[in-house]
Amino acid sequence: MPLQDPTLMPLKTGFRADSVASPIVRYGEEGGALYALLSDEEMWACVTFEGFDAIRVCRGEYTPYETDESCPIDEWVFEVQNSPWLKERHRYESDHYKTPLLDDYYHYLFSFHDEFVELISQGIWIEKVGPHPVNPDSPDHPFGDLPLASPRQHGEAFGIQFQLWQNSKPIDELVSASRLCSQKLFTYYLILDGEARPSYSILLRDGRRGLESRMEGGLFYPSLGRVRGVATASHFEKHWQDYLKAVRARRKEMGKDV
Repeated sequence: MPLQDPTLMPLKTGFRADSVASPIVRYGEEGGALYALLSDEEMWACVTFEGFDAIRVCRGEYTPYETDESCPIDEWVFEVQNSPWLKERHRYESDHYKTPLLDDYYHYLFSFHDEFVELISQGIWIEKVGPHPVNPDSPDHPFGDLPLASPRQHGEAFGIQFQLWQNSKPIDELVSASRLCSQKLFTYYLILDGEARPSYSILLRDGRRGLESRMEGGLFYPSLGRVRGVATASHFEKHWQDYLKAVRARRKEMGKDV
């Protein structure tokens, strides 16, 4: 099969970047963010990265990938399809860390007046942050914890108490937003040593494999599975019970009470 050339697919964001201003790119151990001045608004937008992997910033008025002739000239956020950089990063991660990237990671490109930013991550989130570029502190940012007012249920298994918090946003809104990055449907909180701690979340993403839900607990925790479409907590109940059983066994080995 002949290799396909990389191409740019525009992503509709509802925001328009200024045609002249340069972006601000910040990177650190927490990941990073990109700040863009919006056109005719004197407002900045912040792009945060889900599952950040790699970033590069290049000068130039012309992006290194082709776009469809019908692409609107003012589009500035793209997915790079058939990306050689993503394949390169996939080989590296698979060889050294056994972490495949091709299924869940994307190559994004942000185009500005005379420079462009490329990013590999699992998703992106874009929101207005005000007249100055500042770190987002939105209470309903999809990468943060669910709001304290979220509906919750209480449960117990293997002597361990837990809470199940549910996102109160309408499902249609979460499905629409999941085209850019994962959205929390539910989060489990373990109650250990008298303190409630966020554990696994059920995340919704409309990505390369279509709309699906997956259960993840963070960088150093194994994924507990995924299902097609919008999941309920019952889809992952067995996975959660197995996890609690393992937690109980570890605490017993450590001589700790539940």
